[in-house]
Amino acid sequence: YELYRDLGFGAPTGVPYPAEAAGTLRPPSRWTRQSAASLAMGYEMAATPLQLATAYGAIANGGELLEPALVKEVRDADGAVRYRHARRVVRRVMPEPVAAAVRGMLKSVVDSGTAASADLASFAVGGKSGTVRRIERGQGYAAGHYNAVFAGIFPVEAPQFVIVVKLDNPSGVYY
Repeated sequence: YELYRDLGFGAPTGVPYPAEAAGTLRPPSRWTRQSAASLAMGYEMAATPLQLATAYGAIANGGELLEPALVKEVRDADGAVRYRHARRVVRRVMPEPVAAAVRGMLKSVVDSGTAASADLASFAVGGKSGTVRRIERGQGYAAGHYNAVFAGIFPVEAPQFVIVVKLDNPSGVYY
């Protein structure tokens, strides 16, 4: 629970845009006997793509969770910089050796695991795919409805990019 919370799940990221969803992460006092196993598979929680990207950014940044930025810089018509986002560390969520080990695991998922289709010839990619059943409000899981997600970082040795792709109700093969 603490790692999920420290990675930013269950709380808005704080980007300066209206109506950001917090996602869902129930405190352990509200867990059932199955909650720990369900959370390990991505169930009993909800996260926005921005929360996922921020969490993967912490893995890419050696364990430092950064304040997300949707705009790197703004220039005027003459090319002068009017605004430049400054890197701001929110908190350390894991030691650097742990983040490096997780990057290695993510690389193996792409090299020889369930996300082999995300492999690139030019860069080493690390990432994880995931598929969850969709929930209909007040009705529980909806039969035949899924969210498919891939979150990745590259180049995995010295990450520069985090990419999150989310497909709502993909048709055909959904995993």
